[in-house]
Parts: sequence; C-alpha cells; structure tokens
Amino acid sequence: MNYQATNNNIIIETTTNTYIPMDLGNKDYQDYLLWLEAGNTPSSPSPPTPIQQASVIISNGLTVTCNSNSLLNGTYAITSDWQNRLTSVNTALALGKGFPHGEANISWPDITGDFHSFSQNNFIELSVIVEGYVSDVLNTETMLILGANSVSWPSSNVFIS
Repeated sequence: MNYQATNNNIIIETTTNTYIPMDLGNKDYQDYLLWLEAGNTPSSPSPPTPIQQASVIISNGLTVTCNSNSLLNGTYAITSDWQNRLTSVNTALALGKGFPHGEANISWPDITGDFHSFSQNNFIELSVIVEGYVSDVLNTETMLILGANSVSWPSSNVFIS
C-alpha cells in the first residue's frame, strides 16, 4: 500500500484512491498509522490545479477600497451566488428601476457579514469591478490550463472612486 497526504489533512490510499478520515476508530486509518510506524513516508500532496486555485481565489472574495467613502471598504463575496445577486440589482439599475423598494442606497454585506450602504454609482462601479475581476481570474485559469507559464493571478485588492 502507498499513501498520499493532502493539504487539508486527508490521507489517500493511492492503490484504491480511497480517502481515509483521521479517525482512530477507522481500520484504514489504523493501517496507515502502522504503515508510518514501519518507517514509511506518504507521498507529497499534488499541487493544486488551476481550477482549484481559481476556486480558492474566488472564495476569498475581493477587497475593495473606496477613495470617496471609507465606509464602503471591505472584502466582498464573489461566489456565483453573489455575482448573480450583483447582476440582478445592477440590471434593475440599468433599466432605470433603481434599488429595491425605491431606496436611495442599498445595504450590501461583506464576507464578515458587516453591511455597507452603497449609492447607485458606487454599486454599479462595484459590479463592474467584480465582473472584470472574475473574468480576469477565469482567463488566468484558462491560460494556465493551456500551459502558460508566465501568468499571474490578478490582484484581489481593487479601488473604487
């Protein structure tokens, strides 16, 4: 048997590609510990794929600094769900419908759950920046999948006016 350690404390038995939980009551985990005691060493984790890297980058959010209103500073979620919510509100603004319930501002949460009050202009700017950032992340992911070596992930720190 051979084992591989992963970056998130999961053991994989590589012959059967079985994931082994770190549970002393688990027979496979006990076998793994005996294997270690016999002087064996698990293989190193595989480096993350571009798709895995992009997923982590997107899940970490986008840190926004607003030059005109520091109350908007925060790290905002950019998962698919939040992108859809941004797009929905932004579409209503583009159609001249304004924010929901006719409000002058919209309270939008950052990833810690703190709410920030955005004007229409700031919200549109946030939406455009999120869209551009996600596009840049996905383009970088694609270039890495295609074998590009001199590609850098876009910065997750952006500024709005």
